[in-house]
Amino acid sequence: MNNIQGKVWGSTKALFNKNNVEIHRIKTLSGGYCSKHKHNHKYNLFYVESGKLKITVWKNDYDLIDETVISTGELTTVKPGEYHKFE
Repeated sequence: MNNIQGKVWGSTKALFNKNNVEIHRIKTLSGGYCSKHKHNHKYNLFYVESGKLKITVWKNDYDLIDETVISTGELTTVKPGEYHKFE
């Protein structure tokens, strides 16, 4: 599958999509970020191949915002139903 989609923040390429599992490789531009959004039924797992990524999550259970910065070789997960964005 070679479906690359341009975004304001960079690009995304679907690597795998079957049943309820999707894997995308994203490339972000320096200073780029996606809009605040959520996925009702899927987890987002972010793994950094190179560089750094900040993931902001608005927690459903509490009135708080969680910001996590991951670097090369690190990962983090966002649960279904949680608003989030990355930059």
